[in-house]
Amino acid sequence: MNFSKVVKLSIINYLKEEDVIPFWNKDKVISFDFYDFINKIAELDIMPSQIAEFENAKEEIENLLNKNEITFEEVLIERLNILNDNNLFQKLIEEIVSKEDIEDAERKLHLFAINNYLENDKLILKLNRKNNKYSVIGLTEDIFDEIELRKSQFNFIVINKNEIHRPVDRGEYFLLREDTWDDFNSVTTFGLSYYKGNTLLHNFGYIKIMIKSERITMNVIPKKFHFLPQKFCSLGQTEIFYKKMNEIFSDKFVIILSALCDCAFFPEKLEQFENHPRFINSLIRDDDTERVLRTIRHTLFNHDISNMFSFIYKFKPPYSKTSIDVGFNFPNNQYQKFFYPRLNTITSNRIYAIIGKNGTGKTQLLNSIPKDFMGTDKQNFVPRQPSFSNIIHISYSIFDSFKPSTITNKKYVYCGLKDEKGDLIDSKRLLLRFHNSWKKIKFNKRMYRWKELLSGIIDMELLDNFIIDDLNDNNHDNRYTVDIPKFHKTREKLSSGQNILLFIITEIVANIKYDSLVLYDEPETHLHPNAITQLIGTIYHLVDEFQSFCIVGTHSPLIIQELLSKNVLVIEKDGEVASIRKIEIESFGENLSKLTEDVFGNRDTSKKYKEIISQQVNNDKTYDEIVEMITSDGVPLSLNTRLFIAGKISQR
Repeated sequence: MNFSKVVKLSIINYLKEEDVIPFWNKDKVISFDFYDFINKIAELDIMPSQIAEFENAKEEIENLLNKNEITFEEVLIERLNILNDNNLFQKLIEEIVSKEDIEDAERKLHLFAINNYLENDKLILKLNRKNNKYSVIGLTEDIFDEIELRKSQFNFIVINKNEIHRPVDRGEYFLLREDTWDDFNSVTTFGLSYYKGNTLLHNFGYIKIMIKSERITMNVIPKKFHFLPQKFCSLGQTEIFYKKMNEIFSDKFVIILSALCDCAFFPEKLEQFENHPRFINSLIRDDDTERVLRTIRHTLFNHDISNMFSFIYKFKPPYSKTSIDVGFNFPNNQYQKFFYPRLNTITSNRIYAIIGKNGTGKTQLLNSIPKDFMGTDKQNFVPRQPSFSNIIHISYSIFDSFKPSTITNKKYVYCGLKDEKGDLIDSKRLLLRFHNSWKKIKFNKRMYRWKELLSGIIDMELLDNFIIDDLNDNNHDNRYTVDIPKFHKTREKLSSGQNILLFIITEIVANIKYDSLVLYDEPETHLHPNAITQLIGTIYHLVDEFQSFCIVGTHSPLIIQELLSKNVLVIEKDGEVASIRKIEIESFGENLSKLTEDVFGNRDTSKKYKEIISQQVNNDKTYDEIVEMITSDGVPLSLNTRLFIAGKISQR
């Protein structure tokens, strides 16, 4: 069979995007599944090695993989040259859809997607019932007619909200009834049901259908169709929508979703629409629906979702010649509306701290994670890229050299003092960003929660000045609004630390979703100790409530005092070599001096008070004389200081 280069690349890209074996993103993990799979399409045992010291290609490839000198994808693309070998490429796609250990629904999805590309070369993967394997064959007229017939077997009828449903025949069909719910000036909602004649057989709930050129979908959607035109995009609004559809139409499930231009099961469709304002403000307006978009395929295909958010990040500091593995063992979310730590755990394990001296790479680490997450190269995440819904990056340091413009993705939110060019943002633009943020909080119906969180850092009397009752909103969770002139007056009464906390908490509440990752660089900057503790407490509440996660880069022992030691990582530098380690004591609730010495390595650092006392001991001063010299305003010396004086004198 001859495959065009365009079709090959399209299929390879699909397999990579879908994490299909053997294109799944693994690094340093040698999998026997990979060798078994490759041996079925390329006999490595009898294939000659390209390196003289190895007997065959199998030994060569195993050795390179063990040394992490080649990836699984590189084996196929570069070593086996699969894009230029039609026979090998054919075996690859045949084996992928013929695998015995694949879920039936997943097989149908891969089969549908691959055949969608193969049709451009007049080819198709078709089941050979004699051996129950799939084979690539030429697309004859009979087969083409069969495909078209299969595609057009479902009828869809669209009616407006007030229209009386009049069955057109006694056959079975889907009915899309318009719902006039307005999502931020977009009207995209429909109820989807399935009829036989005049009898309702199934009700699937709500689906949202959009088109880029029109805010009201009903104005442009065909009133009858078998397949929606490709300029449309749809998304079922609940997990039940997809589960019920799959349960009832298991063998035709993927075809129905394709007919509706679904984006949860077709990545290319999602890629075309995911950054459009209508998609963000309407199709995934609800947090639950946004999560459905990311997880429904894993759920229906029974994928292992126990480690969707745990990962090792391969980080190479600018000064280092080699990378280090930074591990984050975040918990798997239980997909419940609210989440609390289990009874046998003290915390929900959702916050990690990266600590270290200046110049060790804490800030670079927090800057590089979103770049790699939003970029095309996912190899730095092992075993796979985590399924975060978005990344909120907070940095209020004026010395941060990071430029937000280096990341252009709607899933990335930068909250800091720099603009796209890396220049400092003036106070007027910061105020404008604050106002846009609280408006977003209002839009997301989180005003009550926002005010509640702010009450931990700002007196309620001051909050009541500018966060006032909204008489036009009867929703309890959203019953407030902001009096802008009063806010500007009240803001002048706040300390600089309170202003920073106000801005930070506002931006987090505005942008956090289920499964968000918050990256916070040096929260202790410009904050006094009480404010630091209050801030960490607020972040604890937010990541638990929204089932999200946080990584903090810090110097402050106050922050790690709030975390278990298993969630504290120390990054260190020795010349051009970087290292990462766990701390050696339990940080949770530990004495700050002990944390400072054990974590930040101050035990070998000379303390000025020790130098002063040692000098007086060397001047032959007595214990009482030294105590009298140091004591001021009648304040007694600490036990540690007295013991140190006595110890030095005993050594004299």
